[in-house]
Amino acid sequence: MLIEEIMGEFFKNRRKEQRCKVDSLVDGICDRRTYYAIEDGKQRMNFIFFMDLSSSLGLSLDEIALKVFDYQLSPNQEFMKKSLNFYFTKNVISLKELYQTRVAEKGLDNADHAHLLSVAALINDMDPEFAIPPKMVEKVAEYFFILSYWSGNDLMIFVNLSDVLPFKIMKQTVRRIFEQKEALCFENKNKQNFLILLINVSYRCLRENDLAYAAELFSEIEAVLATQRNEENIHLRFLFKFMKGYYFLLSGKKEIGLRMMDSALAVFTINECFELVDKLRTYYNEALKQVE
Repeated sequence: MLIEEIMGEFFKNRRKEQRCKVDSLVDGICDRRTYYAIEDGKQRMNFIFFMDLSSSLGLSLDEIALKVFDYQLSPNQEFMKKSLNFYFTKNVISLKELYQTRVAEKGLDNADHAHLLSVAALINDMDPEFAIPPKMVEKVAEYFFILSYWSGNDLMIFVNLSDVLPFKIMKQTVRRIFEQKEALCFENKNKQNFLILLINVSYRCLRENDLAYAAELFSEIEAVLATQRNEENIHLRFLFKFMKGYYFLLSGKKEIGLRMMDSALAVFTINECFELVDKLRTYYNEALKQVE
């Protein structure tokens, strides 16, 4: 089956699942005849056309790529899927075994090591005595440095490693990511991941007392949030409020800072996000020690 036929069938099935009327789907994109030709696999799309229709149908690039390859996960995707399952079920023994098995494989490249380092960070989070290999950190830093195109997957890996990479390298990498901000924020899923990245990196900056760069990141976060309705990403909005409180505390505005941090913690407590509350309380105590 040709790629046009695969995509046409995929679009048709999604449209029917969503019970979406063709007129509303193609409004401002193309006419009905052209769209039906796409569904029949007889019309090839340029990139902009393809992205507009995908967005209209609520399709992510990752979802489309999986369909094109018959929903077969790559070795790294399969590795991460299993790793996250062990992490969320707190099965550190199985996670270590999976990690060691993957490390022992031959012919691993720097992209593979990026996934391995991400899992090493998960293991370290569960078992602080587990050492993160310095050489692997170097390979991954090189991988991010030469990366010319950032996929949603690359972005999520970097999110997980923002606390592992050397601070200077992390900042340099974030500046490179900013160069692709518009493309990364085109899809809502990647926009959310971009926000998570900025919040994670801002925390790292606050810990390192780099308040100037934290303030720069806050401006970026506010710019992205301004493109969304207030009810979207409530979770991230209150995480951001906590980080701003942390910033005010370090900036000498202790009363304002503590009030904002306490307010965010209260919201997560009411909503029974207990693991997050525990983590944020740790950050809270770290912040208080920084200003002693």
